[in-house]
Amino acid sequence: MHELEKINKYGTFLFIVTLISCSKKTPLKLVVPELKFDSSLQSQVVFVKKEFRKNNIYGKKIIFSGDGEKRQLSIEISSQIDPRMADKLFKHKSSMIDSIYIAQPAPYGSNLTQDIKANVEKGFRITPIIVKEKNQTTFLFNLKATERLAIGGFSEEQNVYNNQILLIYCKKEKKFYDLSYYYPKTVKPLDSPVASCLN
Repeated sequence: MHELEKINKYGTFLFIVTLISCSKKTPLKLVVPELKFDSSLQSQVVFVKKEFRKNNIYGKKIIFSGDGEKRQLSIEISSQIDPRMADKLFKHKSSMIDSIYIAQPAPYGSNLTQDIKANVEKGFRITPIIVKEKNQTTFLFNLKATERLAIGGFSEEQNVYNNQILLIYCKKEKKFYDLSYYYPKTVKPLDSPVASCLN
């Protein structure tokens, strides 16, 4: 296992957990041992498909193999985050997601605003479910995504994946996690987080 680190605009270190070998298949719980995954995922075998870059953050796109085909997971881990900084990260990242769904005139004559409202009625959440516990705070978004993993306003025909975005702050470890889990649109939107803090 290998960790790449960068400094984000808040001056904190960002760690992206990756596998050294793209061909090596490993259970998810060993790839990201800092988190407790849902029982349906923790033993799933995964491999790294390709490297990605997001602003100044480097990482890997994790692909599920076998029963988990057509499922993907990307993870960013920010270390040495105090509660005040965590609040800023929650607000910043939530605002970024919210801004994607601001109603705009449809470019091709379709009513994307109605599509977005219909998605919310079907269990998709643009406004996060917020769960505050003694050891952690979690923001959960249930969204839709295209074949290229883009979220936002698009037609039903372009929808390929469901997407759970999880923002998790683990207080004891002072770590902030940004997870994006993509799974087939045929699966009902997940009501509970796919991951949580170990302690």
